[in-house]
Amino acid sequence: MALRTCVYLRKDSSPQRVRQALGNLRSLGELGHLSQYTLVSDNGSIVLVRNDEAIDLVKAQDSSSWPR
Repeated sequence: MALRTCVYLRKDSSPQRVRQALGNLRSLGELGHLSQYTLVSDNGSIVLVRNDEAIDLVKAQDSSSWPR
């Protein structure tokens, strides 16, 4: 399932952006399997969707400002 997620994200985003987004996801403290998350590729960015919020995992550089 993790490979499918990466392939899906790779359709609209570069490998560097996918790698950066996954690194930022881990920086958020999200250490589970990728199938546990809703990741959406949007205009070259990758967004984590959870509950009623969306977090841009590519543009966000400072993980201390992300909502928990």
